[in-house]
Amino acid sequence: MDIKAYIASGILEQYAFDLLSPTERSEVEANIQKHPELVEELRQIEYAIEKYLSLYQDTPSPDFQQRLNDSLESVVPDPLPTPPTTPPTGGGANGWLTGLAIIALAAAAWLFFDNQQKDRNYQELATEYQNLQLDCDETTETNRGLLNQLQTIRQSGNSLIQMRGTDKDTTAFASIIYNAETKKSYLDIVNLATPDADKQYQLWAIVGGIPVDMGVFDVTVDTNSTLQEVPFIENVQAFAVTLEPRGGSEVPTLEEMVVIGTTG
Repeated sequence: MDIKAYIASGILEQYAFDLLSPTERSEVEANIQKHPELVEELRQIEYAIEKYLSLYQDTPSPDFQQRLNDSLESVVPDPLPTPPTTPPTGGGANGWLTGLAIIALAAAAWLFFDNQQKDRNYQELATEYQNLQLDCDETTETNRGLLNQLQTIRQSGNSLIQMRGTDKDTTAFASIIYNAETKKSYLDIVNLATPDADKQYQLWAIVGGIPVDMGVFDVTVDTNSTLQEVPFIENVQAFAVTLEPRGGSEVPTLEEMVVIGTTG
């Protein structure tokens, strides 16, 4: 069996949504027992469904949970038209043939539109599942980043230097995580206003009263939620951030200093 092709066919998703016939379900279960890879894939699918329900249990999408539980049982077609018990009053054999033809056409139309409706419902479920799987992938990636960030913050030997806002912006705030043992430094942006397009923030270390350039950075969604590694500099007395022309300056513009914090 080509496992990749089997997974790509979407049959495991149909199994998870209970969209298969008893025979098809038995075949899938037999394949799952033979191939451990399918067990892991099915777990991922079921996890994605459970994750979706746990994330959105307060405001689930319309009828989604019911549709998961009932599969497509909610789409119950109307009964087939019942043929007349007595022959038509006119037309003799031709009338009967005409009536049967109409019934056959009606049954064919009913089957066609019923299948179309089921296909639409399945496609809606499959699309919604794919969307929630993407959401879960993004959530997993975010959680992985937060875990890495937490491990970095809790590392032995860390010192936290808080840089508070100056008169230019008293609400501004950022921190430096400084580790003399590992020779690592990280910038944590807590609250810095987004500057004009021609401006850029620049980080400085004060060593022996002399400012040392530690590079420029932008305020983005990522930098507001994760740590940025910055150059490690020995014997720092203070850290500061100034607002400079894009690309940075050789020396800090003191009147554009936004935050500052000492190591002592």
